[in-house]
Amino acid sequence: MQSIAQSYNLLPATIIRMNPRLRDGTVNPGSEVVIPPFNGIVVEVARGQTVRQIASRYRVVQMYYLR
Repeated sequence: MQSIAQSYNLLPATIIRMNPRLRDGTVNPGSEVVIPPFNGIVVEVARGQTVRQIASRYRVVQMYYLR
């Protein structure tokens, strides 16, 4: 996992978050792996929750969310 992450300038945790079946850190030949374009997190948004509330919770500076 480390070498795959390094190839894309990502953290292993980022790839694992996008691919929960890889939690043990091993990738089998022929497996499909989702590679996100950058490090980050995936959050579940509750009905009625605003972008501002999510940004505040994760301490994201306004200019970095929802371009």
